[in-house]
Amino acid sequence: MSSIVFFGLDGRYSVVLLEALIAAGLHPRLVVIGREATLYGRSASASFTPANPAWWRRAIGLVPANSHSDPSPIDLKSHALRHGVDVLECSDPSVVGVRARIRAAEPDAFVVAGFHRLLPKSVLELAARGGLNVHPGRLPEERGPAPVFWRLKAGHTTGYVTLHLLDAGEDTGALVDQSTFDIVPGMSGREVLERAATAAAPKLVACMGALLAGTLCTSPQPSEAAARCPRPTMKDCRVDASRRASEVFTYVAACADAYPVFVECGGDRFFIESAISYDEDAPLAFEYLLSGDRLMLRCEPGVVELALKPGGALFTAEYIEETDGEPAHQEG
Repeated sequence: MSSIVFFGLDGRYSVVLLEALIAAGLHPRLVVIGREATLYGRSASASFTPANPAWWRRAIGLVPANSHSDPSPIDLKSHALRHGVDVLECSDPSVVGVRARIRAAEPDAFVVAGFHRLLPKSVLELAARGGLNVHPGRLPEERGPAPVFWRLKAGHTTGYVTLHLLDAGEDTGALVDQSTFDIVPGMSGREVLERAATAAAPKLVACMGALLAGTLCTSPQPSEAAARCPRPTMKDCRVDASRRASEVFTYVAACADAYPVFVECGGDRFFIESAISYDEDAPLAFEYLLSGDRLMLRCEPGVVELALKPGGALFTAEYIEETDGEPAHQEG
């Protein structure tokens, strides 16, 4: 039986794809979950949790009796353990102890679904047949960590998810398959990623089977179309009111829960909590209208209603221009 090692993060994106593999009989031997580094940039020590812990750990209460039941919808660890898959949590997959755990699983192939780090050559070479990455963007045009953000920012209502071979580059491996999905106005960022994973799941199952059988067909990425979607800076999160109200509404609804989305009008800045409604036929005589924690923003065309974060209204004299620091968020 083939051995698969699955790399992911907490969230529906990774959970949906893990469950799809298991349901198809492609049961991973190990799930590696990315964790952020500890304070001062030091790598957190790896934590290994066997799916079937030793009897003495259960006897002295180190393992709760209900630890494998009713997993949280976004808790990748609980889903893996419930299915009898060992779990390795780490911030850096290249450290010796982590590589030793992965090597011990004797992997034939890897699946990467939203992991927070690129896998270095020293890890990639542990998989006998290589591996697949499930990238929530169009390749090669949307390489990098934030394709969903930039697609929403540009006003697109169709999303892409691409399967490609793993290599040492950032989303540069040979193309395997690609799916599209609809982005519905009002969807949260989590819902967008879940829809991407759901679209990719059947193709991941088919392509992983072909990879393990040695029959997978691939094609190289056309280098002339390559572009990168970096993590957005603070300034990138500004709402573009020159877009249609429906596009602004869709962008804010999907991104405000993960990024510092803001509106800037006449030097005043408003940090947005959520998108409430939009009307592309509604007129507004002013650039914006503020009432309590509700901001009515004039778009081209239409008006969008937005809810402000608590204390989210900053007027010209109240703030100093930010630097280009990167918001702490990773799409996968």
